[in-house]
Amino acid sequence: MPKQLRSTIGAEFLTESLKTTDLKEASRLASYVVQKHQQRLDDAAGRLVVEDNSRKLDDLPTHEIEKIVMEWFRSGYMAAVSAFAGEDAYQRPEDEFATRAELQEYRERLVRKISFLTIPDHPSHSELLRSTVNHLIRANGLAYRQKVVGGIAIASHLELVANRSGWKYRVFTDLIRRGVKSLLEQEVAQIAAIPATITDPEFQEVVETPRRRGKRTVTLGELIEEFKTDARRGPMRKKVELDYSLLFRVMDEVIGFDQRLRNINRDDCKAVRDILVKLPPNSTKIYGGYTFAEAVEKGAADERPVLSGTTVNSYLHKMSTLFNFAVAEERMERNPAKSLALSGHDHTEEDRKPFSDAQLKSIFAAPIFTGCENDGRGWAKVGASRPRGTKFWIPLIGLYHGMRLNEICQLRADDFYKVDSVWVFDVRTTEDGSRVKSEAGRRKVPLHPQIEALGFVDFHKKASKGRDARPFPDLRRDSRGYYSDSFQKWFAHLLDKQGAREPKTSFHSFRHNWRDAMREAAVPQERVRLLGGWKRTEVDERYGSNLSLKALYSEMGKVAYPKLDLDKLL
Repeated sequence: MPKQLRSTIGAEFLTESLKTTDLKEASRLASYVVQKHQQRLDDAAGRLVVEDNSRKLDDLPTHEIEKIVMEWFRSGYMAAVSAFAGEDAYQRPEDEFATRAELQEYRERLVRKISFLTIPDHPSHSELLRSTVNHLIRANGLAYRQKVVGGIAIASHLELVANRSGWKYRVFTDLIRRGVKSLLEQEVAQIAAIPATITDPEFQEVVETPRRRGKRTVTLGELIEEFKTDARRGPMRKKVELDYSLLFRVMDEVIGFDQRLRNINRDDCKAVRDILVKLPPNSTKIYGGYTFAEAVEKGAADERPVLSGTTVNSYLHKMSTLFNFAVAEERMERNPAKSLALSGHDHTEEDRKPFSDAQLKSIFAAPIFTGCENDGRGWAKVGASRPRGTKFWIPLIGLYHGMRLNEICQLRADDFYKVDSVWVFDVRTTEDGSRVKSEAGRRKVPLHPQIEALGFVDFHKKASKGRDARPFPDLRRDSRGYYSDSFQKWFAHLLDKQGAREPKTSFHSFRHNWRDAMREAAVPQERVRLLGGWKRTEVDERYGSNLSLKALYSEMGKVAYPKLDLDKLL
């Protein structure tokens, strides 16, 4: 702490814990903390924040920052054009000098300034851009600090209140640099009596059309925020944030959140893919504090495996989804990430196989179905208890109804009811977090007679007390919004215990068993798609979507597994 400020600040040292052990996070926080303490020192030294109600640059969206600069540029450009045309309200450069030599000297000064402004981060920029920055600060009510010397404020020395390392400040100052450079080039051309042409693409749109810059001026960071908070996502917003987290961080490193969408091209997206295909799993945990590029190098040196092709493709599909959103919202003309997926690694339902007859027999021979100690830790130990709870019912519902695991696990009390004498599961999206995989997934699934015979209706009535109750209350929603995660892990443990684990089989295999059973029963495919929640064809939509529940119940009753004896469960 400078000696002259210690009495004012009331401290000899300024310290603050960053409260993190992550190097990358600490680096980000350090910039903010240093800026905060610097402001405190500046205030104590006489640099005062003016206009408490003024707007802070960091609080403005990027398109608003660009609009501020573009409107200033358009005004300067039109003034120069009017001067060149000889309008009385403006004065040409040559009219300001007594001799041609003075005019030539002035032109040379302009050329030198242009050469300095051509170089990003040249030390002369602060002086060259000061008057323009001061004008934009005052004209747009931006927050600033004013230097005070001997109790007198220096009007020409305004310091913009902004995070100097932040991308909004960089966008603002870089646009001003390029705008001043373009206007100086225009002035040099006019001295030579040559109509100026604006070559910087960032300003051509302003010159060529009188309208304000459109939506395509947003940055990648702003697009991502808009994507995450889109109202149509509803309860899935948290899941989007988690599922896309790593991809967004890689995109920030490779492309940059401050990059405007209009400048993002296919090579940028390929560069993101190049990182993903070489990235080790759990890289952020193993190589915390390193960039992704560094994690790739260290992973290769440590001979670690890389992300599977399926996982890479899932991220590439997500990137394409993001840019499809940008196109739909008229932020971009086209999707630069389209068709970047690795061939042969697409994940579909066909990646899973149905359980074999032997596997099904092993699964339903587990003590939890035939007799165990209890429904808790003793589920795998033979005993006299016959609990009928979550572990008992969910596999049977999956086998006889073809429902996805989370569709079953998320069921609420009021998702099971009787319509026209038919008990149905209502698979739907709800405000409290229930979701379906797609629009086609919303459906009513009739209860199979075998499951009714096993007593599911009575179980449901006892387990579901109250409208907001759940038949499987021991399942909790995870951070991504799913209720199925813990059950998925338990079921994988059951497969191991029963010796029923085989490649490409999991709980989802029940869905394939169910579809095969429907096929064996010669149920028409449009009805299978309707009951299973698969995407329906145009013909299905036209003719097959208004079937009665009684008709669908009749089709559901045809599902049978002749080689699987479940009578022992009665």
